[in-house]
Amino acid sequence: MQENIDIKEVLIQTTPLLVERIEHKKFQIKHQDLNLFNPSVTYLNSEKIVIARSSTLQVFDDGKYYGYLAPHDTVNYVFKYDNKEKLTSSALLDDSECRKLKGIADCGIEDIRLFKRDNSIFGVCAGISFLNKKIRATQLLIEIQSNSVVKATALNSPINSLYEKNWTPLVSDEDLYLLYSLDPLICMEIEEEKMSLKKGPYPKSNNATLRGGTPFAKIGNQWLSLAHYPPIVFEQRRYYRHCFILLDKDFNLVERSEPFFIQKRGIEFAAGLAVSGDEVTLSYGVSDRSAFYLNFNLPELDKFLVCV
Repeated sequence: MQENIDIKEVLIQTTPLLVERIEHKKFQIKHQDLNLFNPSVTYLNSEKIVIARSSTLQVFDDGKYYGYLAPHDTVNYVFKYDNKEKLTSSALLDDSECRKLKGIADCGIEDIRLFKRDNSIFGVCAGISFLNKKIRATQLLIEIQSNSVVKATALNSPINSLYEKNWTPLVSDEDLYLLYSLDPLICMEIEEEKMSLKKGPYPKSNNATLRGGTPFAKIGNQWLSLAHYPPIVFEQRRYYRHCFILLDKDFNLVERSEPFFIQKRGIEFAAGLAVSGDEVTLSYGVSDRSAFYLNFNLPELDKFLVCV
């Protein structure tokens, strides 16, 4: 008798692993005995800068078991590497400027997407707080100097939601855009800290079928990012698949790759993408407990994309 087949299990097991498809070098980001995860990455001059977070929330078995060691709180650490991947410094990110935003970032900031603008380091992240015992997430635009947030601005939800995460930055000619959703594609423009619709339909909800993901990196006249799908929940575990997204210079969708996991089938979250010459750096978290980045050459993208 043929056994019942669960389509979710088939989908999980037949989705490829990125690390098995491309030639790469993998590096783990560590600091003392902390559980670091969801790192982002950018370059400033010749330095590679990575920021990863650590939380009082402890997750086990890809979300099947979780709990808090203490009241909800998140801190971030800044790591700097030279061009030979040697760690040159590490330090706690001073986020006090964010925590001054009472009712918005009382519990810290999460999932920073780093990007460079006007030769300075910025990020888009989620400020976390609680309202009537319910978690609240507000997207923040932050500026980082050395190891401190020096400016933090709360961005209003276009749908007046109290829970906004995973907005994706794109910097073109020093102008800042935020991809609110990737399917449907909704792009907002930030001018003088005010947000307006640049492309796509005005959002009616934040339940997109494809979200960021990493910041967009420019490759020629196109823009590359990794996006993530909503999780597949199977036997109480969560499985996050990603795909490459390619936009043209006018932010039209050129191509979406097949879905993949990065290094394991389970909880993964890519929050950083940077290109330096012919080298791509992709940073991501695994199981909400560890942080990694991959270096690979641009031609490896041909294994997933046709138009790059």
